[in-house]
Amino acid sequence: MAKKDAKQPKEETEASSSEEIEKKDEYPPHNDRILVEICRNSKYITHVRELAQVLETFYPHLDGHIECVHYELPQWKVRASWLFGILPFLGFLFLLGGEYLLDYVNMPQGHDVLELMRENRLFSLLFMLFLGSISQYLVTPAAFEIYYNDELVFSKLNEGRWCTTEELLALLKAKGLKKIDKKSD
Repeated sequence: MAKKDAKQPKEETEASSSEEIEKKDEYPPHNDRILVEICRNSKYITHVRELAQVLETFYPHLDGHIECVHYELPQWKVRASWLFGILPFLGFLFLLGGEYLLDYVNMPQGHDVLELMRENRLFSLLFMLFLGSISQYLVTPAAFEIYYNDELVFSKLNEGRWCTTEELLALLKAKGLKKIDKKSD
């Protein structure tokens, strides 16, 4: 894992062999690994870059062993987001040309829903905007998780806040991260 991996998130790949899965808890000190999972839509990638630089400064043996990947969303959230993203568009179409759409699909006109939507246009538009914001909310979890040798060190999803650099260093030290000179590799 090259140093550039810490600079830009990349797609997470599956383990290439069963040996990697079995060894996940057995890292010698010179093979320490830091994994940062961050939300795909996050604007805080610069925060991750700064943390990577600080970690590499304090722990030179981590140079090239810090990886940043995108946090994968549960599939149901992706599908629900797609649905909530389409519904406002369909609502606008129905509001603007509902009677024509009903004629096109050979449904009888005079639906109470169409009349109610047109009588309350402002409420209808606000509701459609609300559905659009739900769609965006579902795919933006603001995830920021840090793993040290596959063990969770910090999770913004659990804590509800960002960690400071000092806090991260203390958490990693508590998990067993030790300073090793690059020469002793």
